Amino acid sequence: TYARVVIEQVGLAEFFPVFYLIVFLTGVVCAIVVPRLPPLARKKDDYFSEPIQQDGEPDFDSDSLMKTAVYRAIEKANNNGYTLRGYIGDWLKFSLTILLSLTPLVMAIGTFSLVVVHHTELLSWIGRPLVPLLNLLQVPEAGQVAPAIVSGFSDMFIPTIVGTATVSSRVALMLIAIISITQVVFLSETGAMIMGSRIPLNLLELVAIFILRTIVGVVVASLLIRLLLPGLH
Repeated sequence: TYARVVIEQVGLAEFFPVFYLIVFLTGVVCAIVVPRLPPLARKKDDYFSEPIQQDGEPDFDSDSLMKTAVYRAIEKANNNGYTLRGYIGDWLKFSLTILLSLTPLVMAIGTFSLVVVHHTELLSWIGRPLVPLLNLLQVPEAGQVAPAIVSGFSDMFIPTIVGTATVSSRVALMLIAIISITQVVFLSETGAMIMGSRIPLNLLELVAIFILRTIVGVVVASLLIRLLLPGLH
């Protein structure tokens, strides 16, 4: 549903199926490539807490992952101790907690980002290193596309707002829409939640991951747009 809102924002809703396919393929490539590059590649590949082998449970080493997963799912379903009333109560409690803690942050970051976009040249300066790559990939209006793309670090909907205000090329708008979804890391939600959790990533590492996903995403999405939407101008 969110992807549909994004593609409608840039006025290209008739291309939604191909758009969503490109988002999917770009996301898969980013998921394969980015974890193999620093800073994620430097993180220890271990468990947050050591798994405990239960009696009768399939062996982690000798049995298949699917067998272990099915066993655990059945055990969880049989022993969760939940009633419908308890489930609904917990759902309401956790949902309201997230809503009340996250909404003010989203509103603050989103408002500040729009002020920066409309009243400063900061995004133009930050986006300049991306312009040569966009030119190499023959993306139209590279000078306007770069600031829109880098604005995604604040909130994932900001790029399409910036793009529709400054970019006229449909190829460029399609690229902005795709990248805004595949960047994944943005301060108003995922970034704030990651830094508030015990996941061992700091702000500078999140910036690095954002940059890597942006670069990989731009390359992959640009090529796929030309391959799957040759008539788009």
